[in-house]
Amino acid sequence: MKECLKIIRVALDDYLLYSKYSYEDVSNGRLEEVVMKKIITYFFRNLLTEDYFCEFDYYNNSSPFIIENGCKKTIKKVDDYIEYYQSHSPHEKDAIHELETVRASLKSLSYKGLIIVYLGSIRFINNYKKSVCELDGLIFTPKHNAENIRVIEAKNLRKKKRRTTVAAKQLEEQFTPLLSNFFKSKLVTEDIEGFGAEIKIRK
Repeated sequence: MKECLKIIRVALDDYLLYSKYSYEDVSNGRLEEVVMKKIITYFFRNLLTEDYFCEFDYYNNSSPFIIENGCKKTIKKVDDYIEYYQSHSPHEKDAIHELETVRASLKSLSYKGLIIVYLGSIRFINNYKKSVCELDGLIFTPKHNAENIRVIEAKNLRKKKRRTTVAAKQLEEQFTPLLSNFFKSKLVTEDIEGFGAEIKIRK
């Protein structure tokens, strides 16, 4: 994993340095989205036991990737994204809840370094083209000294007290088994009170 993160850090540094000289759109989509998808896919390929296809699903009218230094600036951009989404899709209550769950997790993170937030769902697809797990958002901190990533599961249940337990159980039943044994000792499952749950993968 150390080598994987080193490669990702170099790739991100190059992207942040040279992206301003490139076109925003490339042959297969917006440059930012193409690069972030490749980096996240590469990370999970080194994390999971099998080489699952990563399927990204998000609101197409705005980029779901936020790349920023420090929590305060990142939260401000997440707030802007949520406001934009609410103004265009006010009836999508579950999707808005998922965005707010990612924001709630981010608020508990005290970090001034590079943060990549993915405000969409990601599915892991097996060789039979079947989804084996779906996550409701990611907070990726490849340069953090303590943790690599937070995978988030939101639950918009009527009984708020059940949201954390149901979300945590789903993560532990669907996401945790996909990880290689090496990483299972590095997991921390935490409640996102009133929203859902998350698994942090420590260094």
